[in-house]
Amino acid sequence: MNISLPKQADIVFPKGNEDELLAAGRRLGCQQLLFAYEGGKGAKGREGVTTIAVAREKEQGRRQGMTIVRVAEDPRFVVEHQRPTIAYGFESLQHKDFMHHRASGMEQVIAKIAAEKGVIIGFSFADVLACEGRRRAQLIGRIAQNIRLCTKYGARMFFGSFAREPCQMRRKEDTKRFFLSL
Repeated sequence: MNISLPKQADIVFPKGNEDELLAAGRRLGCQQLLFAYEGGKGAKGREGVTTIAVAREKEQGRRQGMTIVRVAEDPRFVVEHQRPTIAYGFESLQHKDFMHHRASGMEQVIAKIAAEKGVIIGFSFADVLACEGRRRAQLIGRIAQNIRLCTKYGARMFFGSFAREPCQMRRKEDTKRFFLSL
């Protein structure tokens, strides 16, 4: 299933603050917000809002519509067998970096499978904002490596804020330029 996301869309994870997120999205020029809810239940009937389901990593089967998964343990299983619409958080896996490359949670095999299966690799700006100092530098290096792998093997990418609070949201052009500068 090859789903296309709107160019000026952003993904947010509301926790009862849908109105604030919508207002912030409008101020930032976001044409459409994708609200991610556990189980896909949430803001229906609002203009400019699409609801997507947050799936757990080990859930078997493919849900109807759009699903998003934060990779926690086994990235290859998620991309190859679960096949969500968007998989993100590869670089947040807690691994120690190697001498000559980063332990970014993604490898060429996963990038090839994502390209074949139509899984979009997501990059979260909220994760970058949540870190500071050495941890942020490490995370940015891992993101840069994953972007290179996705580009080399033709995997589709989505750059978004993945915000939980309105203050974490950024303009779509700003997040995209930030990630592409890496």
